[in-house]
Amino acid sequence: MTAICSICQEKLQCGRAVVLSLCGHVLCEGCIHQWATRNNLASKVDCPMCRKKHTYPRQTHKLFFEEEQNEAEIFRNEIRTVMNQVERCTGDGESVRGVIAELKKLSDGAKKLDNPSVTQATTSGLDAMITHLSKKLAPLRSAEELEQSLADTLRELDRALKEHKNSVTQRKELEAKLAAQRSEMEAKTRTIDAMRQESERARRIEAQMTKMKAEQEALKKELKKAQEDREDARERILVLKRRNHNLVTTNESLKLDLNLSLSARPPSPTRQPSEPTPTKRSSRGSVISIRSQSSPDTKFVSLVSSDDEVRKPTESSSVQFISDDDDEPTLMFREIKQKIRPVKPLLFQQIPHASSSRPPRSVRKRKLAASVPNTPANGGLELRNGKLTRLVATGPKRSKKA
Repeated sequence: MTAICSICQEKLQCGRAVVLSLCGHVLCEGCIHQWATRNNLASKVDCPMCRKKHTYPRQTHKLFFEEEQNEAEIFRNEIRTVMNQVERCTGDGESVRGVIAELKKLSDGAKKLDNPSVTQATTSGLDAMITHLSKKLAPLRSAEELEQSLADTLRELDRALKEHKNSVTQRKELEAKLAAQRSEMEAKTRTIDAMRQESERARRIEAQMTKMKAEQEALKKELKKAQEDREDARERILVLKRRNHNLVTTNESLKLDLNLSLSARPPSPTRQPSEPTPTKRSSRGSVISIRSQSSPDTKFVSLVSSDDEVRKPTESSSVQFISDDDDEPTLMFREIKQKIRPVKPLLFQQIPHASSSRPPRSVRKRKLAASVPNTPANGGLELRNGKLTRLVATGPKRSKKA
């Protein structure tokens, strides 16, 4: 007896899940589950056979039973399974090989059976099917070989593609490194140019320093020479100061002697002007003329030098002396008649030195004229060649011959 499902009407096998309803009907578990989902409430199910209501799956029970089969039935089931595999075969070599192996096993098993239901035709059909599948497998083998070669080629292409990708990556990296090196090289070039410019500038500065050192040495030499000239000038100034001091002392002594000598003489009457006596000059000395006024009010005198000059007849003088020695002159006096109207009693009037109308002709004379001390505004001394040459007195202006 064979049990079947009340819904799908298929044979209940031991490998399938079977349930027993509350009313006693045997159904497949999958079928009763689909039947329960059609109801509004899946837990309330009507039996498809008797319409008795029961609760699913609470009031259902699973059944497990054993089925005894003979060798022929088992063989038929195996053939049926292999035929299903043949139908599902997609042309793959591995699946065909598996089907052929199963058929060979079935053929060997059929030959060993003693069941009369398994006839010679069944085994021959299995052998024919095996032969057909073997012939069908031959082109599949070449296809497999081609597929294998294509797979190898594909692997080679994949490897080449990977190598190409790696080479592209390496090329990009190398390009990046090259760009970095190029920028670094440009930076180094700019640095080298800047250093070259700095070197040129340092070279120019060094040349300027050398030139400045040479100029400094020349300036040092000039400074040394100027210092030597300064020392020489200082010594000369000291000598001139000493001479000036000696001259001032001599002038003071002369003034005192003249004033004493004139104050001791009695006043003389007024005389008619007469011709001047020619001045006698010595070969070494200088001639100095002294004019005096013969009025009874005063006895002061003024001095006028007659050295290097020819006196006019209209000029007057009272005393004349000659110096035989330049350093220590010995004065010799003689009286000279008055030739012109008497002058005012002014003694030793100082002529302003460094006059703008007639300045000294040499630097040395200008220095000596500047170093002569100021005397009263009515008279003074005149120096020539650093020595006392004449006493200057106020009176009519004299003129030189051309």
